[in-house]
Amino acid sequence: MPDPALPALRDAAMQASHLAPSFTAWIKHVSDWELDRRAGLHYFLLFPEELASPEEFVRGACRVLAEIGDALGGAHEPCTLASLLDALRCLVQSFGRYK
Repeated sequence: MPDPALPALRDAAMQASHLAPSFTAWIKHVSDWELDRRAGLHYFLLFPEELASPEEFVRGACRVLAEIGDALGGAHEPCTLASLLDALRCLVQSFGRYK
């Protein structure tokens, strides 16, 4: 994703944080981690299960992904955004198996 899209992703996730606090906190972490990595700062990326149990992580996550898709629409390279949202949906589905 291009640099301007990462803060937009983070902001869109945080605006929907009431729907899935653990999931949106992880999206914020991932966005900040990638921006920091590009700036030369290196630290460990947290896995979702380090923030919350799988049940908590996936609760409301699909609704958040829909909100992010609507908020960002076609603003930042639609193919890249669609690919990222698809990858996040796959992550949520794989966590959903642990319910």
